[in-house]
Amino acid sequence: MSTTFRTKCRVVTIIDPLTGRTSSAIARTFRQLPRSRYREVPAELNTKPYTFRCTCGTGRGEAAKHYAYAVIDDDVWTIDTGDDDLPFGANVHF
Repeated sequence: MSTTFRTKCRVVTIIDPLTGRTSSAIARTFRQLPRSRYREVPAELNTKPYTFRCTCGTGRGEAAKHYAYAVIDDDVWTIDTGDDDLPFGANVHF
């Protein structure tokens, strides 16, 4: 018996502590955390200290996309942070 992976999706709010700028991003569940080629970014998740795994990748003919990964309630979530990395010390609200 195989298990079907169902993607969950939600909008999250990211607050940059240096500029005070607030932005929205799309978060989706993902199968697993990245195992290599990531950097750890200390930040806050729902006002609690959390270390995100951040990656950067490009698709065929696409601009570089940046992602932040977090584990919440046994689900791995990937947050599309667009063309910038997640800022150090950012406040991420799910």
